[in-house]
Amino acid sequence: GRGRCQRMNDELQADDCMALRFRRIARLLTRKYDAALRPSGVRSTQFILLHIIGRHPGIGINSLASATNSDPTTTTRNVLVLERNGWVTLGSSSDDHRKREIHLAETGRRAYEDAWPLWATVQKDVAAKSEDLSDALDKLGAALED
Repeated sequence: GRGRCQRMNDELQADDCMALRFRRIARLLTRKYDAALRPSGVRSTQFILLHIIGRHPGIGINSLASATNSDPTTTTRNVLVLERNGWVTLGSSSDDHRKREIHLAETGRRAYEDAWPLWATVQKDVAAKSEDLSDALDKLGAALED
């Protein structure tokens, strides 16, 4: 069936590519979370950034990129969208004026709070459907980091 390994003459086929299969699942998850969050006006990637920034006031781009397993360029681009939405403020660090600090604005806190119950509902649904996979994914992630 779809998503299962298909072999021909005992040779792996492109459909077996784990990266392709995981990217497909990641896109499906992103669509599911984005659809659930749509009434709040917050996208799933923005929700995670707002969450981390709210928990770590003054976080820098590199730390935020690391926390989301993203690169600093992509993180900067995403943070600038949050800033344009009025959800975060960017300022210079008092210790090092070259370092930019990110803070959650009041409008960002409200956007996050509006999105929270929508996220919690879809999170419970996805977690229930993937309960058996959670530990395996954690183990795979740890093994790939080596």
